[in-house]
Amino acid sequence: MNIQRNDQGDNLSKISITLEPADYLKKYESELQKLAAKAAIKGFRKGKTPISVIRKMYGPSVFADMIDDLFNRALHDYLETEKIKYIAQPMLAADQERLAIEPNNQEKTYTIAYEIGQLPDYTIKGISESDKYEYILPLPGENYMEDELKYLSRRLGKLEEVENITGEELIYVTATEMENGQVKEGGFSKDVILFFNSIEDQSLKDLLMTKKLGDVFEVEVGKLENKDFSFIKKNLFGLPEEFDLKAEDVFQYSINKISRLNPAELTEEVIKEQFQLDSLEDLKKEVENSFYQSQKPNADALLKKAVMDNVLAQTEMQVSETFVRKWLATVEKLDAEKIEKELPKFVDELKWTYIKDDIAKSFEIDVTEDDIRQVAANRIRGYEMNYGRIPQDTVNKIVKNWYSDRTELFKLSEEAKSNKIFDKLFTIIQKEEKKIPISEFEALFLANDQKEA
Repeated sequence: MNIQRNDQGDNLSKISITLEPADYLKKYESELQKLAAKAAIKGFRKGKTPISVIRKMYGPSVFADMIDDLFNRALHDYLETEKIKYIAQPMLAADQERLAIEPNNQEKTYTIAYEIGQLPDYTIKGISESDKYEYILPLPGENYMEDELKYLSRRLGKLEEVENITGEELIYVTATEMENGQVKEGGFSKDVILFFNSIEDQSLKDLLMTKKLGDVFEVEVGKLENKDFSFIKKNLFGLPEEFDLKAEDVFQYSINKISRLNPAELTEEVIKEQFQLDSLEDLKKEVENSFYQSQKPNADALLKKAVMDNVLAQTEMQVSETFVRKWLATVEKLDAEKIEKELPKFVDELKWTYIKDDIAKSFEIDVTEDDIRQVAANRIRGYEMNYGRIPQDTVNKIVKNWYSDRTELFKLSEEAKSNKIFDKLFTIIQKEEKKIPISEFEALFLANDQKEA
C-alpha cells in the first residue's frame, strides 16, 4: 500500500492511496470463503456451495465493498497515525474518476485521491479566570411587585356569592335556545358559566354591568368568550361538532348565581401559614428572587452566546474556506449564492464544534444517559409552555421517536454536552452582573434568538 500527501495550500491537502494486489487478494478470498460458509443456494447444501459459484454470483459486489472498506480504513489509520486534524470529513478529490472494479484481474492496482481541510494547532482563548463577561439580567417592571402581590392575594382569596356585577365575576346562567324572538318550545337549554374577564365584546360587557342576580338578557352565543366559536360550542355548551349552532344565534340567559373573588389580605399570619415566611418584606424578597430565577435561562443563554462569540473572536483557528466551499457544494449541495451567504456562519459553527470538543476533553466532560434524558425533559417542558399539558403516553412516544432517530439522539447528546461545558465555564470565568430594564433585556434576547435561527 502506498500513501502520499501533497500540500495544496490554504490548509488543503490531497491524500492519494494506492492498493496493490498484495493488499486485497488474500482478503478477497477470505471474504468469499466466509460467504460460502453461510450461503444457502438452490442445488447445494448450506455451506457447501463451491467458491467458483460464489465468485461468479457475488464476486463483483463483495470485491467492490471490500475495496471501499480498505480505502476507508487506510485513510482513517493514516490520519490517526500522522495525528492530522481535519474539518468536516475527507471527500473525494475533484479529479477522482470512478474506479473500474475488476475482481478477476489479480495484477491491478487501485488508487483513490481524497481532499481534506487540515486544522492546524490552536490555543483556545476567552475561558480563563481572568476573562470577564457581563451577566445581563432584567429589572422587574415598574408594577411587577404590585401585580405579583395582587396575584398572590387573589390566588389565596375565596369566592363569595354577590347580587350584582362589577367586572370580575363568574356568572352562572341558564342558556335557552330562541326562535323568532321567543324562547323555543322544547328547544336546547344548558347551564353555562361565563367568565367576565374572558369576554371581549364590549357591548356584552356593558350589558352585564347593568344586570343583577335573577335578571334575564339576550345575546349572540359567539360573543360569550374570546375564543373560536368551535371552542364555545364544544367547551362552553358541551355540544358535538355536528350540532346546528351558529355564532350569530341569539339565546336567552337567566342569571342564577354571581360569584366574586374576595382577595385575601396578606397579613403576617397569612404569610406565615401560606409561605412559611415571617413578614411582607420577606415575601417581597421571595417574589423578587422568583423573578430572577425565572429569567435565569434567558440570561444564561445571552452569556453563552457572549462567551462563544468572544472565544471564536480570540481563538486563532485557520479553517480552509476553499475546502468548506467545496464541502458545501459537494456534500450539502448548495449553490454558489447560498454558499457565500452561509459561509461565515458555517465556518463559525465548524470552529465552535472543534473548540467545544477540546474543552470537553480538557475538563473530562462526559455525557451520560441521565444528561440526555434531562435535555429531552426540558424540551417537553418547552412544548408544554406553548401547547399546554401533554399526556404522558404522548410524551413517551415523542421521547421514543427521538431515541430511535440517530440524528435526533445526536442533537440531544450535543445539547447535553454543551450544557455541561457551559456549566463548567461559568465556574471559571468572571461574571459581572448587569441589570437593565426588562424591555431592553427582551429586545436583546429576541435579537440573539433571531441570530441563532
